[in-house]
Amino acid sequence: MNRLLAENYEVIQEVGRGGMGVVYLAQDRRLNRKVAVKELLISGQSLLPDEVENVVARFQREALAAAKLQHPGIVSVYDYVRDGDAHFMVMEFLEGKSLQHYIDDRKAFTIEQTIDIASQLCAALDYAHAHQIVHRDIKPDNVLLLDNGKIKLMDFGVARHVGEVSKLTQAGTTLGTIAYMSPEQLCDSRLVDGRSDIFSLGAMIYEMLTLRTPFDAGNVGGTIMKIMSEEPVSPRQMNPGIPPRLEAVILRSLRKSPDERFQKAGEMAQALQNSLRQDGGASAQARPVQLNMVTCRSCGTGIPSGRGPCPKCGRLQAPPAPATVPGTAPHSSPPRPVPSSAPAGAGRPLGAPGAPHSARGTGALPPLPAGGAVGRPFAGPQPGGVRPPTGGIRPAGANTGALRARPVIGARFLFSFGTSGFNAGEFQQPRGVTIDARGLVYVADTENSRIQVFDAQGNHQRDIRPALGRESFRFPRSLTIAPQTGRIYVVDELDYRIYVLDAEGQQLSVWDRRRNPKEPTAVPGRLAISGNGTIYVSEPNGHRVIMYSPTQAFLANFGVNGELQTPSGIYVGPKYVLYVLDYGQCKVHTFDSRGKAGLNFGRRGNGPGEFSVPRDLTVDRSGHVFVADTLNHRVQVFDPQGGLLISFGQKGKQAGEFSGPEGIALSPDDLLYVSDRGNNRVQVFQIDRA
Repeated sequence: MNRLLAENYEVIQEVGRGGMGVVYLAQDRRLNRKVAVKELLISGQSLLPDEVENVVARFQREALAAAKLQHPGIVSVYDYVRDGDAHFMVMEFLEGKSLQHYIDDRKAFTIEQTIDIASQLCAALDYAHAHQIVHRDIKPDNVLLLDNGKIKLMDFGVARHVGEVSKLTQAGTTLGTIAYMSPEQLCDSRLVDGRSDIFSLGAMIYEMLTLRTPFDAGNVGGTIMKIMSEEPVSPRQMNPGIPPRLEAVILRSLRKSPDERFQKAGEMAQALQNSLRQDGGASAQARPVQLNMVTCRSCGTGIPSGRGPCPKCGRLQAPPAPATVPGTAPHSSPPRPVPSSAPAGAGRPLGAPGAPHSARGTGALPPLPAGGAVGRPFAGPQPGGVRPPTGGIRPAGANTGALRARPVIGARFLFSFGTSGFNAGEFQQPRGVTIDARGLVYVADTENSRIQVFDAQGNHQRDIRPALGRESFRFPRSLTIAPQTGRIYVVDELDYRIYVLDAEGQQLSVWDRRRNPKEPTAVPGRLAISGNGTIYVSEPNGHRVIMYSPTQAFLANFGVNGELQTPSGIYVGPKYVLYVLDYGQCKVHTFDSRGKAGLNFGRRGNGPGEFSVPRDLTVDRSGHVFVADTLNHRVQVFDPQGGLLISFGQKGKQAGEFSGPEGIALSPDDLLYVSDRGNNRVQVFQIDRA
């Protein structure tokens, strides 16, 4: 090409090109060595003048960040050159291929290779973090694997110094690549530290061993939701050759809370090496991957089983059947199903005299009563169009106090409404559910960007859609209705704002909840509103619940003494007792009106009274607690003292079975509405009492 840059760098040939840059092999004439020259491409990008300025500044920042780091695992930057309007970065020239190249070729790495590469990356990250630089874009594309087996970490274009809040990174931006981004980086890229890079590295290790990213949903919105709210599928489920202790390292690095991950990259490197030694030494080192392969139903390509699209044709694949894997965390195992046939003398529901009552009881779940009770195979109508007779349901608001004073003894499936789709009455990822004073049921139809309203029998009434031409909700995750005013409060899945609508669904305002810039981004979970208008907002990343006045003025914090970890579901129960469901601790907590902690119950697991990422709860007038035990695919009901009364549901598509139940609401008539997110429907149960 014979192009000369800055009178020194002679361009030899082009070696790579991307959307915003091209890389050349060049000769450094002064030092007589080969170098790589990266040119920033601006022309043809349709950028506004201020956007051009930001792109150039970010390119310069990449050169500055990388030039400060001199480490064998990080690509060295030698020079920054400006030639007219063109901008160039001069780097060491290396021969090798990115990890993404091998993944694209469907070449999974052996256990030894994976640990070696990951340990080298940990060393590079430990060095960068010690120099107060967070990479923020760890992914296979940015890791070069050299012919000698060494790695080089590249592309510090979105890196930043710890404590720096640059004008180049505005509040709410999510720089990086979605599939590998940490939950806190999705909230606000300005607030991350080195533990975010550790999350991204864990996601990359997961992909190296399974050829799938851990939170792949086939689309950006779904992937973001999984990163924020779901646990990854056990990597050993897709690759049984992964040693248990290595899987534990991967899963720890992918924890939602940075406090639960490895705190230093060096600590993670040590855990990786220990997993290799403890899982069998030399035999484990040579162990090849053993991917569970399936054939794409569309194009016939052989791909690893698991959730996500085919890499060739993009078609979504069916998820693998759940399997119990030795050595995995409790939530990776399916809940124990209730026996389909009861032994002699059975038929007594949980909570009845003689049945186990403790939330920490052991043994198999006793069978529920026959005659349509949920928790055993249901031989009645299938989900879809079944409706109860309208005369059998009392109008909402009827006086049912005497009924509610009796303890829960069972739950009978009545009907379900909704199916997968985009039309009226159809859902894509239904999540939050609530009931207004008229008995209308509101469902957050997340991926369809709307709220659907139904009557008590599941007949579609209307849609509430984002306000046209205004900043409005796009992916409604949860919602609640103020009992006095009928106002609807909607939490958006992507921008984490709360949108306030009137009773007819017209948007009134956006509640930003401005915070001290030194505090982490406020990510609302769910809301509860008491009869006097007091608003309670759970804040998973703030480890607390915040109480506001009806005018949205701050009043107090709950759980700030370490009681809460990642609070989600929230409900104001009898006598203004606040019930908080903490999906990180897998516990239900109670607080009095002054914020004093009271009863708590539950723990992680899939046995009776145990939870796996529970998402929502509701409470009846007598203090009975109904919990959507999401990853155990069931609903559990507890008495006011935390004793387990009944548990119903298991993973499946039949009536009374669930796939990730998330929203839950109870009408005054003891009709329990449960959003069955994975099956794109809402199921309705009649709660039976003694």
